[in-house]
Amino acid sequence: MTTAVVAGGGIAGLLAAKLLKNHYERVLVIERDSVCGGLLGSIVNNDGVSFDHGAHVLSETGLAELDALLYGGLSSSHWREFNILRAGNWVGGAMNRSSPFPDARRLGVETLRRGLSELAQAAFQRNSRPPAHLGEALERRFGATLATEVAGATVRKQLGVALEDLHPDTPFATRRVVCADAEQSRLLKLDPRFTEACAFASYEEGASTLLHRYPRQGGLAQWIEGFVAGLQDDGVEILCGRTIAAIAHGNGEVRSVTLDDDRTIDCELLAWTLPSAMLLRAGKIAFTGKAPLSRPIGLFHLVFDLPFCDPNYHITCYDESFRTFRITLYPNLRSEQQQAPYNCTVEVIGDAQTEFAALLPQVVEELRVMGVVDSDARLASSLVQTVPMGFPATTHEFMAGNAAQATLARQHMGNSLLLGRARCPPFFAQDVLVDTYRTITSLAP
Repeated sequence: MTTAVVAGGGIAGLLAAKLLKNHYERVLVIERDSVCGGLLGSIVNNDGVSFDHGAHVLSETGLAELDALLYGGLSSSHWREFNILRAGNWVGGAMNRSSPFPDARRLGVETLRRGLSELAQAAFQRNSRPPAHLGEALERRFGATLATEVAGATVRKQLGVALEDLHPDTPFATRRVVCADAEQSRLLKLDPRFTEACAFASYEEGASTLLHRYPRQGGLAQWIEGFVAGLQDDGVEILCGRTIAAIAHGNGEVRSVTLDDDRTIDCELLAWTLPSAMLLRAGKIAFTGKAPLSRPIGLFHLVFDLPFCDPNYHITCYDESFRTFRITLYPNLRSEQQQAPYNCTVEVIGDAQTEFAALLPQVVEELRVMGVVDSDARLASSLVQTVPMGFPATTHEFMAGNAAQATLARQHMGNSLLLGRARCPPFFAQDVLVDTYRTITSLAP
């Protein structure tokens, strides 16, 4: 019997298991946690209200066969579908309810004028030499002022690392900014030299035709539960609460894996979706490189007694003086008309010393200041969840170390597939799913 073992039950691992069942008689998923899903999951408070952690919406990938595989069985009566992700942002002490991109117009007239002049100069310059770091990459795209005051500020808040220390391909950097009104933005977007740096003034323009989905009741974990049930119906075995303690390999191939309960499983293929350093460590292969710098995130799952004052699904707070980073307003995702419960999740990026629970009063006050919550609204309940490893800081050292680790894995374990977090990048859910799909469907039958 041919066997494929999948390490990790997140979205990459679950999709890998689905696809590998077409190639292997036995497919076994090993997941450390008590449930699958990884960064796509939900938590329920004592009143039965659901909140998500990680991804906050299911988005199509643009690959028809993959999207049918992932979402083909979802009923529109249970899942709300929309193609515009309504999102706003707070920066410079003001809310922009029309765009998720930071609004450079909040910089003030003189600073904005200088920034636009530099943006125009950057648009006409061409440099064949690859940028040395993220700061240089942003300056080439936006010019010095917008790179430092707008795009760079968002990275500093999210990752807490100097731009010069980050790889130029860091995926979390702002790629566009709002720098003009609706009419002027349309004119800028007609010029290919500006279209990559300048955003439309509203998310209504230039919206993708891809569908997004959110359940009309409950949280995103139910999609994971349904997908897992489908895998089990197909004969995929899923072991939760277990880890791979050791990997036996020889002649450049994985022979077997041993679990933390001492069970040994022979396999012809190992699909690894965890950090590549963990693969090498389990195989007792010496390597260099450090884990990425990663700041903890506090998730404030809140319920208020009044509807929210903002119609958007998501709001990003780029203001460095605020602790709030991103807000998800679930009633807006569930329905066009807000209905109770009026629940939201607020993400706060901290450090090793941050006591997130102590920040609750400040977080609630920031929601009032930004006009997201009515001044008369009362906080009905709160639940604070900590994610120890948040956004990874893709420093030069980390990216180089990760590439070296992948090379070692291919040399010593040629029948292993690095997927998901083992590849770094991709990072975002859609990119991870597409990369996993293309990697496995390219395997020889």
